[in-house]
Amino acid sequence: MLQRILLGVTITLLLVFATGVGIVAADWPYFKRVIALPSDPGEWPESFYQPITVIEGGGGAFFPTAAAGERTISAAALEAAATWAGEHNSVALLVLHRGRIQLERYWQGMDAHQLFSGRAMSRSLVGLAYGDAVASGAIGLDDPAGKFLEEWRHDPRGRITIRELLQATSGLEEVALNAVDTPAGASVFERWKTKIESLTSKNARLSLGTDFAKVALSFDLEHEPGARFAFANSNPQILGVILERALHVDYAGWVQERIWKPIGAGRAEFYMDRANGMPAVYCCFRANPHDWLRLGALLIDDGVYLGRQVLPPGWVAELARTSKANPLYGLQVWSGKAPAGLREYLPGTGFGVQHGEAFVADDTIWMEGGGGRTVWAIPSRELVIVRLGRQSKGWDGSVLPNTLVGGILDSAGSR
Repeated sequence: MLQRILLGVTITLLLVFATGVGIVAADWPYFKRVIALPSDPGEWPESFYQPITVIEGGGGAFFPTAAAGERTISAAALEAAATWAGEHNSVALLVLHRGRIQLERYWQGMDAHQLFSGRAMSRSLVGLAYGDAVASGAIGLDDPAGKFLEEWRHDPRGRITIRELLQATSGLEEVALNAVDTPAGASVFERWKTKIESLTSKNARLSLGTDFAKVALSFDLEHEPGARFAFANSNPQILGVILERALHVDYAGWVQERIWKPIGAGRAEFYMDRANGMPAVYCCFRANPHDWLRLGALLIDDGVYLGRQVLPPGWVAELARTSKANPLYGLQVWSGKAPAGLREYLPGTGFGVQHGEAFVADDTIWMEGGGGRTVWAIPSRELVIVRLGRQSKGWDGSVLPNTLVGGILDSAGSR
């Protein structure tokens, strides 16, 4: 009898072990990423984001640098901005005003040619990329997602519009963007349970898994579309899926041909779910500081780069148009006069960016990523600011744009 029990237990354990090995083997790239996950949840090294796919813009004309006596922003304002950026863990600060580079400063071994991850700034690319798709009539802003997604055709999620996905008001379930914290005094079991739940969540699968499209389309409907803002990773990824299916293109190739080559950018890299798979649309696009500035330049001149119309006329105004659910968010770009205080990414979480004061310019458009990575574009001031860097205690999203707007000189050289 004992032998039979032992045999049964042994067989059960072997089956459990074999099942576990099978699960891990079937999705080894995901588990490999989990094992290699850096301990710092805020700043994963760029070497972590593998595999990649490369896009090329061919290289082209860039903006001239203003001579010291020709600068249109005061030296005091430029130096104040550079000093503050340097004290807040920045690696690059570039300032373009009226078509001339006013300031270009680097720290921590960075230079103009190194690639740097934009983190969530990457999702603004899909907003830019939709310009030609909408202008051609292939995709309408008020088209339902189910028109392009077979999986959602007979599902309530199919009624979510392209505009709602772009404005991050889709109503899809909200999964925490940052690491889940365990409460103080939690037991070892509770800590491990929280960690496992975090690493197996949909958001983790969207960050670390091998099928970004499948995971993004698995997010459930949680709120009425159009009623609630959430800076969720699923929205831009689904937009990438829709663009690929509607236009029969790959997303990286579309960005390369429609944006990257026309602005004469250099080499850039998308993080991929797997070799020959799909790029991450929501995060981790890597480009050099000059090319981040080129993107910002499109936003101050109705989609024109050095005289060439890259985005359809009027598309930047469409990008900047916000929703009732969030009067500071347009089509995958932030837009408007941010007030003083905390600007949240997910309602009620306390997770977002602090502003010590309101923006001076009410037509600011900005692309923003983790750690204060930001491209600010202010059309009325013909001003673009690029700040690349990492997490910094005391980060204030209003300091750099307000300092530099305040330093703009008039034609007589006065503020």
